[in-house]
Amino acid sequence: MKVLALLIASLAFLLLTTSGPLTIAADPGTPAPGISGRYAKPGNAAMYFDLRPDGTLTVAQGMLVFSGTYTVKGVDVTLIIPSIAPNVVQIANGVMTMQDGSKWPRVGNAGPAPAPPH
Repeated sequence: MKVLALLIASLAFLLLTTSGPLTIAADPGTPAPGISGRYAKPGNAAMYFDLRPDGTLTVAQGMLVFSGTYTVKGVDVTLIIPSIAPNVVQIANGVMTMQDGSKWPRVGNAGPAPAPPH
């Protein structure tokens, strides 16, 4: 009963202190429709990011290939690769803008996820 009272009090506080309509944000781990695809570095097709609709990603830099996941919040896309700090890029109008300002256009659909090592 005390938990329910605390929950009601918290909700009342939010309603009284929030200007405008109260909205609950979507799960930030859910990929947004229209974001998936292959984004390639102009002039170097061997360097690309594959973002799949299921939230997985592949980063190819020539012979090096990394796998991970991504999350979307607005135009901000957080790329998460194990053992590497998360990297936030922006995607708008079919173009991925990197932190250094370089722009990688969407060039097609993402390829399949790489097979796990044996």
